[in-house]
Amino acid sequence: MSKHNATPEEIRDSLEEDIKTNAITLNGMLVFNHRDLPHDFPELMTEVLQKRFEEVGERYGVPDASDLYIVADGAEARWYVMSKSTRMPVGSAPITAQSLAAVREEHRKAETDAYFAERAARVEFWRRAAEERHWARQSVARWAYEALRDSYDEDYTDYQQRLRDSLLTPHERAERHREIARKRLKTFYHDYLEQMHSSHRPLHKC
Repeated sequence: MSKHNATPEEIRDSLEEDIKTNAITLNGMLVFNHRDLPHDFPELMTEVLQKRFEEVGERYGVPDASDLYIVADGAEARWYVMSKSTRMPVGSAPITAQSLAAVREEHRKAETDAYFAERAARVEFWRRAAEERHWARQSVARWAYEALRDSYDEDYTDYQQRLRDSLLTPHERAERHREIARKRLKTFYHDYLEQMHSSHRPLHKC
């Protein structure tokens, strides 16, 4: 027994529970979760390792992607890729939190593109319906087409703008926000002057 009066079985169970709580398994190797890893870390890292294998695996004598594992770089949120069979690094570039975020963004973009593709197909369906249906139902089909088209155009334009904004530097993004604010102020001032002009316009006598 230990000094805490725990049996070997109790010590083993405690260690197993600690591992389950504070570590994840990736390609059969433990990765300790002391950096508050995101919930999708295993899926993202597995995809990044697959890409690393496809890019340089043959050059480093790696048999397949499951042979790869990661080693944390101290307290930094970055990991180096190693081979279980050769016990050597596979590539010199570390995997960073930014690498994982890029993969997550690719997934999100693919899902969003699929969503808009489905909406575009629905718009096209009602456009054809508005042209082909019997005249008694044509007005309903045209109303549905125009409503879906306008909603799609507005949402897709906003989505494309957000994609462009995501590529801007912090300085460029701040400048864009300032430009938007200037345009809104200009529009507000123009509307205000129009309103003031209308309120002071003399009434016509009958």
